[in-house]
Amino acid sequence: MRKIALTAIRALAARAAATPAVRKTLAKARKLSSPVECVVRNGFTTDQQLRHVELILIGDVLADAGFDADFIHHYSGEAGKRVKRAWVAAHDCVPQRVWTRHRTSGRPIKVYAYPADEHGLHAISTGLGGYARTADRFAAA
Repeated sequence: MRKIALTAIRALAARAAATPAVRKTLAKARKLSSPVECVVRNGFTTDQQLRHVELILIGDVLADAGFDADFIHHYSGEAGKRVKRAWVAAHDCVPQRVWTRHRTSGRPIKVYAYPADEHGLHAISTGLGGYARTADRFAAA
């Protein structure tokens, strides 16, 4: 199914990519196929872990903490880098990467995900507590 959708999108783009109507249709098709594409790229096990909140994404943590979408769009990248540094310092390895949808564009992007156990939560609280823009809501306990 994914190959059929991607082939149709590519064929539509190749035919008449210059017209605005085709570009709009193409953008909508990409947004609609993005969740399916992320599931296919992640695999069944990783997708189940994301759905059952066994893996945590930094954007979701910031949204749960009450930050607005504009803040998350601008600063989640740097916040994620701080959490990654805290994870690497504690574990001497990089965290798992997963595919998800970009919050504004809807395109598939690859981000780091952290386990929902004490190790992952400690790295998240340490990283976000050390970042000046989020330190007030994630003070180190």
